[in-house]
Amino acid sequence: MGENEECCGSVLLRTGFEKDAKEHMEKKIKNQKDKQIIVSCAGGFVIKH
Repeated sequence: MGENEECCGSVLLRTGFEKDAKEHMEKKIKNQKDKQIIVSCAGGFVIKH
């Protein structure tokens, strides 16, 4: 991953840390300035939809 990239939070969700995953994803969406999100794994795609 690049210097300004972070995990989508899918691993947190899949390992049982639902509250942490929700907080992480909400923060990422809030800070998102672009209209399009590109994910590099299937987990990120599933979370967005």
